[in-house]
This record gives sequence, structure tokens and C-alpha cells, in this order.
Amino acid sequence: MVAAAVSVGAALGQYAVSGWDVRHLLCGVAGLALLVVFVPRLLPPGTWRAARGLPAAVLLRGLTSGAYFTLEAFVPLLLTTARRVPPVQTGLAFTGAAIAWAGSSWLQGRLQGRVSRHRLVTAGALVMGAAVAVAAVGTLPGLPALTAAGAMVLAAVGMGMAAPSLTLLSLTHSPPDRQGYAGSAMQTSQNLGQMAVMGLAAALFNLLLGFGSAELPAYAAAFGLLLVPSVLAATLAVRARSA
Repeated sequence: MVAAAVSVGAALGQYAVSGWDVRHLLCGVAGLALLVVFVPRLLPPGTWRAARGLPAAVLLRGLTSGAYFTLEAFVPLLLTTARRVPPVQTGLAFTGAAIAWAGSSWLQGRLQGRVSRHRLVTAGALVMGAAVAVAAVGTLPGLPALTAAGAMVLAAVGMGMAAPSLTLLSLTHSPPDRQGYAGSAMQTSQNLGQMAVMGLAAALFNLLLGFGSAELPAYAAAFGLLLVPSVLAATLAVRARSA
């Protein structure tokens, strides 16, 4: 029942940001109401205020996933529509990102015992912030069209550092009989983070286009918005550290 209500709320929220008429507004209000009522039942108490331990780790998963997967959605859209990059080159950017994520995950595993997990999360979030800046710079007409593609690879490096570290921190903060709950909360936060951040970025993008903005400045604004979850994740990572 609770999971179904959250799913419906998320679907209504995603639909709401696709338009600006009364119907979309009503769907947005209804979706937000469902999320406000039911989401707290699926997450650890204190998640929204980044309480130390598991709640902070859960919140950080939502912030980092929201920033990364929104970037992953908007960069290919920018490349194929506004910058007219051939699909093969856009596909290579995805391949590079997958390799970068795998390599970064391997590296953070090798650093176990040398660098605290929460510091790896901080570093990963900062790298993702740098990737967002590269994507925004990639909207400048005077730069090569593929400049923004590098942002996907750089962001994947950040996620490769942050995502495994957050998973391990969530398990560290949970007794053995509650690790299933921790895993479920992390997955819920990831999905909600993707929905919320992508929805806000899409709403801003569509709003600017609706006011007559050119495509490239609208993309730059959407990328600029992603600095917020990236910086928040870097700042709050210390609250997820293990004892």
C-alpha cells in the first residue's frame, strides 16, 4: 500500500513537470501530497535532516543519484538535439562512462582501510560537481560539441567512488537483522532522488524554453541546478561516517 502510493505520487510528479496547465498543476499537487505522507514511512527517521549514521547515508544516496542520472539524461539530449553530435559519438560517451564507473569502483575498493568511506563520498560528490561544471561549459557555442560528453565520464568517476562507499556505510550502520531494511531504504532514496532532481531540472528547462530562451542557455541552467545536490552531498558526507 505504502510503496504503491509512493509510486503513484512519483508518476504524478513526473507528469506534472511536462506541462504548465491546470491539469499538470493538479497532478503535481496530488503527487507531492502522496509523497509527503507516505515517503517517510519507507525511510529511516531523520533522513530529511541528515541525522548521523544510516539516515545521512540514505539521503546522500538520493542526492548523488539524482545529480548523476539527471546529468546522464540531459547530456545526451544536449548532444543529439542542440549540438547535433552523431549518435555513435554519443554512444561512445556512455561507454566511456561505464568504464570510468567500473575503474573508479575498483580504485575505491583498493583504498579500503587507507581512506575513510565518508571521505570517498565527499571526493566523489566533488568530482560530480566538477562534471556538472564541465557540462555547463559544454553548452557554450564556441567550444567543441563533444566538450559536454566528458562530463558523463567525469561524473561516472565520482559515482564509482561514492555509490559503493555509501552502500558499505549503510550496512555498517545497520545491525545484521536490519540490513535488508537499510538496502530497501537506499534503493527508495535513489529512485526518489532521481525523480526529484530530474523533475526539477526538467521543469526549469521547460520553463525557460516557455519564456523564449534559446536551448543552450536552458541546458546550462539545468546543469547549474545539479550543483546543489552535488555540493550538499559533499558537505553532508561527514554525517554518514562510521564510528
